[in-house]
Amino acid sequence: MINPDFFPDYNEARSIWTSTTLNHEPRYAFHLNLNTGETLYGMKIDVDYLHMHVRCVRGDAIASSLADLTVDATGVGQGSISSDPEGVGYTKSSSPSTQTGTFVAGREITVTATAKFGATVSWSGTCAAAGGAEGGTDTEATCHFAALDDSKTITADFPQTTPLPPVMTETDPHYYNTIAEAYGAVTFDVIRIQAVALTESLDLNKIALIVFKGGYDSLFHRIPDTAQ
Repeated sequence: MINPDFFPDYNEARSIWTSTTLNHEPRYAFHLNLNTGETLYGMKIDVDYLHMHVRCVRGDAIASSLADLTVDATGVGQGSISSDPEGVGYTKSSSPSTQTGTFVAGREITVTATAKFGATVSWSGTCAAAGGAEGGTDTEATCHFAALDDSKTITADFPQTTPLPPVMTETDPHYYNTIAEAYGAVTFDVIRIQAVALTESLDLNKIALIVFKGGYDSLFHRIPDTAQ
């Protein structure tokens, strides 16, 4: 994809020059036709062709026009991070996570943090210090830069404010108050159970491949030396 921030007149171009020259004739180079997808070659100094092409540039020639945004997610709560425009996007588990996206310097950037499964979220670090953290619900908060002019690091904290239910399905994590509820929701999965006392009746009444595992703490990390 051609970035119009670097090539504002790209709609007038028909081809992109490559840096690959012909072995037998270094004055000629290959170029890609944007209309047909054909790989052709021509003389790069031919004035009749130069106006139709977008020249390739090396990465270091435009590095000063880019800015990195590193988004850290801390806390034991779960959720997700996404940016507009796209560049950063990931799912946060109960462990800390991080991701760096590269954007055109000066662009307006909004990063949204969304908490789930009883967690809440808030922004700290560069975003909060610069007044970039905006309001939202306890489960969603945004960090906004009117112009990301240089590389920055921002942090979203996900505390687990409401305890997780004692039973979860492993493949596509969902949480349940009883083993029977989890059993009824899946046919092929692992069901994790916290190391708590659960008294209930379980009717194994369907064809399924389900593994039950116990001995997990409140965040569903395995407790060492416990039976499963």
